[in-house]
Amino acid sequence: MTLTIAAHGKDTANNVFLILGADCRGVVQSQDGTRAELNIMKKIAKLSDHVGILIAGDGHAGNFLVQRFVEEHIGTNIDGVSLVVDEFSNFCRTTLSNLNNVPVNNIPQVVFIVAGLDQQEGVFKKPKIFLLSSSNGFFIGQSPTPYEVQGKPFIAHYKFAKEFEYDENNNTIEGLARFVAQCIYDTHRTDGDVGLPTWIAQITSDGYRELLEGAARELYTPWDIEHARHIARS
Repeated sequence: MTLTIAAHGKDTANNVFLILGADCRGVVQSQDGTRAELNIMKKIAKLSDHVGILIAGDGHAGNFLVQRFVEEHIGTNIDGVSLVVDEFSNFCRTTLSNLNNVPVNNIPQVVFIVAGLDQQEGVFKKPKIFLLSSSNGFFIGQSPTPYEVQGKPFIAHYKFAKEFEYDENNNTIEGLARFVAQCIYDTHRTDGDVGLPTWIAQITSDGYRELLEGAARELYTPWDIEHARHIARS
């Protein structure tokens, strides 16, 4: 299973940023039903200098679409999240149309979060988050909130609803990265379908940057026994 999160914020100097986060749990299942869960999947990727993507659902199909799109658009200088999501949606629909002889229930089910910055006054500083799903033909939906969660969303939705708007730490890129990473870690501790390590990427006007595994691991605070007891009581 999966947990993917995209969120954007703005610091006290009006610098805009986005944080993208994903777990790494992948499920391998044979035709006879034998199932294994492995922490080997990378569900985050760069689409352009100011745009990133998160993958939920069928990871093999999702990664194929993302990698093929990136390969076909190398050197095109396409950038800006609204333009990129239009191109990616059209690419996915074209690929899906080539499967017209495949029964609907056999079409891979994949959900993408596409997040990044558009230009405003010549600077990449306008954040937007979009959602695409194979279930509706990759119709583009724009998130009405400054965050989007897919996969195993319950703990993350709770934390965003309760803490996101009121936590001053989220007014910094480091604080928001810690918040997103903690959502994934907390879900991992309560749900075996979400695995570690966590993948984290930052998008600013300077561009897209993925954190190394060690840096991402340092963002969240592991539970001690008293914290675990408090969670159980609540």
